[in-house]
Amino acid sequence: MGSICIYKGVVGLGDLHDLRNDTEQAMKEIGVNEDSRSNLVLMVDEWVTNVISYAYPDEEGELELRVHVGNGQVGVCIRARGPEFDITAYKAVKIKDIHAPDSKPGGLGIELIRRLADKIKYSRSEDGWNESCFSKKI
Repeated sequence: MGSICIYKGVVGLGDLHDLRNDTEQAMKEIGVNEDSRSNLVLMVDEWVTNVISYAYPDEEGELELRVHVGNGQVGVCIRARGPEFDITAYKAVKIKDIHAPDSKPGGLGIELIRRLADKIKYSRSEDGWNESCFSKKI
């Protein structure tokens, strides 16, 4: 089917609700089953929250959110400017270790994404865009 741009513009934490709803609606319209849709919407919520909180902590910033369908999978790609952050290389906290005495706060969203996604890809463009893509088999 291809790719659908759900959002392209400046984003802040106040936009999360609309981004979740728009992502779910786009996937519903293209026939994505409820389980895959729910998982991908949760991944969008977790990752966009991280992008806004860490890439744009003091101001709103640019973000592009796309849904793609093809080759037996559905996924989302989130592009944003900011410091390089490769989700595939980040050592996230394991859920079983969150109460360990030496555990640091944060990282659970990344572990959640890793558990929900069938495939995760990351790339960084020369002009400063990070792109993280999460997909599920359908």
